[in-house]
Amino acid sequence: MKKLLNNKKNRQSKWVSLFLIALLTILSPAIAFAAQVEATVSKNIVGLNDVFQLTVKIDDSVNANALDLSPLDADFNYGTPSVSNSTSMINGAISRSTEWNVALAAKKMGKIVIPSFRIGATESQPITITVEKNRNASATKTTQDQQAVQLLTEVDKSSLYQGETFSYRVELRIGAQMSQASLTAPYGDGLDVVQQGDDRQTETVVNGRRYIVVTRYYQITAEKPGKITLNGAKFSGNIVKGNRGGFGFSPSVNIPVKRTAENIALEIKAKPESYTGLWIPTTDLKLEQQWQPQNSTVKVGEPLTRLITLKIKNTSQSNMPNISLEYPSSVRSYNEKPEYSNQNGYTVMTVKQVIIPRKEGKLSLPGLSVNWFNTVTGKEQTSSIDGMKLTVMQEEANTSSALNNQEDKIANITDTNVAPSTSSSVTKNDSAYASIWPWLTALMTILWLGTTIALLKAKRSKQTRSAVINSEAVTVSTLEGLQQAAERNEPIKAQTYFRQWKNENLQLVGSSEAQKVAHEIEIMMNAAYSKQATTWKNDALLQAIKALPTASTKKSQSRSHLAELDPNK
Repeated sequence: MKKLLNNKKNRQSKWVSLFLIALLTILSPAIAFAAQVEATVSKNIVGLNDVFQLTVKIDDSVNANALDLSPLDADFNYGTPSVSNSTSMINGAISRSTEWNVALAAKKMGKIVIPSFRIGATESQPITITVEKNRNASATKTTQDQQAVQLLTEVDKSSLYQGETFSYRVELRIGAQMSQASLTAPYGDGLDVVQQGDDRQTETVVNGRRYIVVTRYYQITAEKPGKITLNGAKFSGNIVKGNRGGFGFSPSVNIPVKRTAENIALEIKAKPESYTGLWIPTTDLKLEQQWQPQNSTVKVGEPLTRLITLKIKNTSQSNMPNISLEYPSSVRSYNEKPEYSNQNGYTVMTVKQVIIPRKEGKLSLPGLSVNWFNTVTGKEQTSSIDGMKLTVMQEEANTSSALNNQEDKIANITDTNVAPSTSSSVTKNDSAYASIWPWLTALMTILWLGTTIALLKAKRSKQTRSAVINSEAVTVSTLEGLQQAAERNEPIKAQTYFRQWKNENLQLVGSSEAQKVAHEIEIMMNAAYSKQATTWKNDALLQAIKALPTASTKKSQSRSHLAELDPNK
């Protein structure tokens, strides 16, 4: 009996647990997305009986009476709050908010706490303000102006090597309406200062006061050793305030304000005397590469792309080294202009090289090594990327013997189709009609000659037509691609299409028209990838390309009798 009761209690407790878990699952989204309450003040240093503004905001639409101001009764006088509701839609999501604005005046001096306000299930953070005597109104005003604009700075290091770069962060907090605001960069003897990226603007609440926060980064490079003073950034502007006058007129008053960040002492260490080679001081250096395509076998004239990426931590673009590689004479190499970017404190340089083999055989492309000085360990290091070993093959071509075999095959088929029928006709007439065989022989000879001539003409016409049609199907698209590549100034595509055209027109590779196109494409490649800027126009190349189709069509008709060129068979 007791065992049954225990089992029953266990089942009941299990059901209760499952019910609680389900309830928490249902309520968790509501808890996670509960509306937030925020309280801010127009200023947190005020005079006794000085009026300032309290703002309470909740990101939901609630009743105007949802805010209870009675906790203010002990330390503040306050007026009737003004309430506003707003609705907005951002990226299809609807958001609502309710805001109360209340005029406050402190009843006593000292540190006074504006208590938290509870609306529904959430509440705001308490705010501490400082209340001073009215006779110190000018001092209070000065303190308020100082609180209205704050300039904070920091550096990621103050001890570094000559040529090394560090980051200088500026955070400007503005808690009042400003005009003619400007921020001046830090400076120092032997320091190269460059702003990094654009300003970032956010909002924050500090001790109940709302600020617009402007964050800016500077990249500073030490150009000489020694003890150097970094003079702090400077801010200047005008705080705009409105004075209430008669008849509701409120002219604005501009109050000048200036802020200067603290100076920072820097220790710049000299390059070690034992160090040789290119001086690159940094905490980290990464050297990477990509090959496109990643094949170990290529053909003559087939372009190979090499992307080399150099990443150096805390260095300026002007201190990035030049990447220079000596390639063998059996290839042509073209370098594009380096591209620079910044990624997580690294200055990134990407170099694109196009390598085109000119001869068949074994090819060894060089690797690359970069020496640098690790400022963390104080030791020299080397970062490297490997070269590549390739097998370069000649482009495939149809041999003349294959063409001759195909011609013999077609000729044999033509003989077997005509000769047996003629022999059979002569034999039959010779046995059945011996008396009139001269007449029949003459007639059959005439018919045979006529039929043979007609067949040969029809076959030659059909084969010639098929050769022309096939030539258009194969070469026109290639020439169009070559012409488009020339018009769009795409040297790699132009060379690829021209190589395809040569494969399709082997008998024209040595022609003057083809040599002219090859020469113009080489000029195009040199203009695109040479180190010196060169202006290139596509007029000469386009004219040379236009000369190719006519010559190709005329020459290709000599092969028109090949059976596989006939799309109708």
